[in-house]
Amino acid sequence: MHRTFVAFQAETPDDSTWDEDGTLTTPGGFAIAEIVREAMIARGVECTSVCQQGFYGWSYDVTINGASFVFVIQDVDPWLITLDPRASFLKKLRGYKSDEETKTALSMLYDILNSNPHFNELKWFTREEYEQGSTEGTNRPVG
Repeated sequence: MHRTFVAFQAETPDDSTWDEDGTLTTPGGFAIAEIVREAMIARGVECTSVCQQGFYGWSYDVTINGASFVFVIQDVDPWLITLDPRASFLKKLRGYKSDEETKTALSMLYDILNSNPHFNELKWFTREEYEQGSTEGTNRPVG
């Protein structure tokens, strides 16, 4: 079972912006997305540039051993990173599973977040656990 949702605290400056009416114009989390992305690139992973994901966060695509993932960083207090495996329609028809690559991506994210002193109180969830409002989580992404 893969826990592809990780909630955490981050000791980074607030980089969200607001207009004069108090409306959010740019969500926070860009710096967090860049920190994680740069650490992945340093580990030899192919990553796209960070792009704003609607009004709530930031995302970028990652490719590991030919498998594609979307990482999304959201400011939902605590911060949330989700990892969403992507496969083309043809790959899905052929029964492609990205289990090993997902484990690799999660292990890498685990190492990056745990090795950076700005990130703490990590809790890993499955999609179902998170969407059902669980607050417990686990301390590991796989298992």
